[in-house]
Amino acid sequence: MHRGKIILLDSLASLLLGFGIAMPLGWIGLIAWFANTENRSWFISGPPPLSHMGGGPFMLMVTVFIFMVSSILVGASIAIKYYFWKQLP
Repeated sequence: MHRGKIILLDSLASLLLGFGIAMPLGWIGLIAWFANTENRSWFISGPPPLSHMGGGPFMLMVTVFIFMVSSILVGASIAIKYYFWKQLP
């Protein structure tokens, strides 16, 4: 396996792992910020995409979606790392 391909695969796996961990942490932080700020009423009464962020069903749907996508990203990262280590001599 070429050195450039090894570096590319390792970088891609690390990037996917980073996004897979950062996405749910960022979403949880955003939810905590919405719950603890006085500007929450501005988000809820804002333009259409933001006006739906105060509802429970929407927040639950987005939370499930983010955790599904982050699980896929972490799984892809693990699969690439497994393939990467298997190819090394």
